[in-house]
Amino acid sequence: MKKVKQIIIISGLIAVYFLAFAPPTPAAQMGDLMKKIVIAGDDIFEWFPAGDYNSMENSYAVFYRISGYLDPAQTGLWLSGLNGHLISRDGTSSAPIECLTTPGTGLQAWAKPAYNPFRNEYMISFVMGQEKTGWDVVARIVDAQGNCISETKVVSALPAQAQHPFIVFNPVRKVYFITWDDNRNGTNQNDVFGIMLKEDGSIDTEEFVICDASGDQIFTDMALNTSDGSCLITWEDFRHVDQWKSNGDIFGAVVSGIGEIIKKDVPVCDDSGKENEGDQRQQHQVYNSKANNYFVVWWDERPTTQNAAVYARIINANGEPAGNDFPLIDAPKPQIFCSPRYHEKTDRIFAVWDDMRDADPNSQDAAKRSQRDIYARWFLPTGEPDGPEIPIETKNGEQRDPKLIYNPLMDSFLIIWRNYNVTETGGGGAPIGGGHITEAPGNVDGMLYGVPSFMVGRVADKNTGAPLQDAATTVWSFGSKVSLQTNEGGWFNISENGQKKGWYLLITRKDGYRTSFELVSYSGEPLDMSIQLTAK
Repeated sequence: MKKVKQIIIISGLIAVYFLAFAPPTPAAQMGDLMKKIVIAGDDIFEWFPAGDYNSMENSYAVFYRISGYLDPAQTGLWLSGLNGHLISRDGTSSAPIECLTTPGTGLQAWAKPAYNPFRNEYMISFVMGQEKTGWDVVARIVDAQGNCISETKVVSALPAQAQHPFIVFNPVRKVYFITWDDNRNGTNQNDVFGIMLKEDGSIDTEEFVICDASGDQIFTDMALNTSDGSCLITWEDFRHVDQWKSNGDIFGAVVSGIGEIIKKDVPVCDDSGKENEGDQRQQHQVYNSKANNYFVVWWDERPTTQNAAVYARIINANGEPAGNDFPLIDAPKPQIFCSPRYHEKTDRIFAVWDDMRDADPNSQDAAKRSQRDIYARWFLPTGEPDGPEIPIETKNGEQRDPKLIYNPLMDSFLIIWRNYNVTETGGGGAPIGGGHITEAPGNVDGMLYGVPSFMVGRVADKNTGAPLQDAATTVWSFGSKVSLQTNEGGWFNISENGQKKGWYLLITRKDGYRTSFELVSYSGEPLDMSIQLTAK
């Protein structure tokens, strides 16, 4: 056995020696990977996509609403439901996950997954229309293979219209935190509520009020402070007006990891009654772990914008605003739905948004009249642009509501959005939310954006198949060596960095296991390795 290992090592040294004479290739950059994918393209209406990253499987889960004539046996009956897909690291979409609900005539919407790395599963929060109690917030647990492994758990079932649930998993306390708004306190009096659930879905912290100010408070969003488990919750706020169809503001609150209100009624953007008053909607935020603050963005229609713009403001971890708000994106014609993510590796903010700058209202082409594109850009943590705008999806009719999911292992983003530029059976006529959102054809599309991989692999126990964390992996070539350890899912990734074509020696070690030696040939395409170690 010892002699065999020596032969392998010597062969590897010879191979990597000749690799030194291969022509060099340029190092890859962020954005060299731009791979368009279709996540959900069935002949039904698909919308409201939301997702999360799975570190154990190095994959994603995306859930979304479906609607249309979903049951061929019930001709002419319009139904709605919720589906999902698992998305592999290379963008391959699984068969639909259809176990979450049974399509019905009542509303089913706003499905959002939160990943639990300790149990390698997701909890999905969503709204279901019930005959007796109206729109209820519910949740269900789905495993990493897309199987529903719990019953539907009722989070809030008061006789009220609950909507816009948002969920995060808090790894500090191993609990799920769900927020939503409902009208239990009367018409035009939607308030914001929260609850914390244990990993099995049982109650950890009973339902509590986050905001019950006058007027409507709707559309909650959250960002988790990864250092202490607290959250900044934000919402569209209409305390200064008679209803949500009037000009809105953005308010928020900081809630501790056990459900205590640390700071209430944070005025993220409160310009009511001011000279430059506008309408603010569709806020989202991200936590900056280095600066210990939150970067909040929203759609803003104040008169000084070119039409409608994306504004931003930094909120400290304690809920105090850090300076004034500022325009983040303000090009001609509207920029609306924006999703930011903090990129810890470069200490920057990456944001995507939908953009109508190239729409032509006078065009004879309906797609050109409604054209809405997806753009992205990098920003410094203080909001200044750090590079040019990046076209993600342009010249393809109407694209809306992009979301970002970050994969730290691959250093890449999965960007998801709704593509309206499709022809599908069905029709309109089933309005939601008083008619401001109406049924329309659409698919869920996406793009992998990031740094290409040179080699990605997973290390596992040969006998049990269990992934091996903290296995030491070394890729050796003439004059250079890359060493790293596997993550909790047994995964490692080496980004493309000008590696030459040819042979590489891969050595994998872990205490209690026999060392693995492999010679691999690199032809310019990413290497996908499966390494099995034998216990001593």
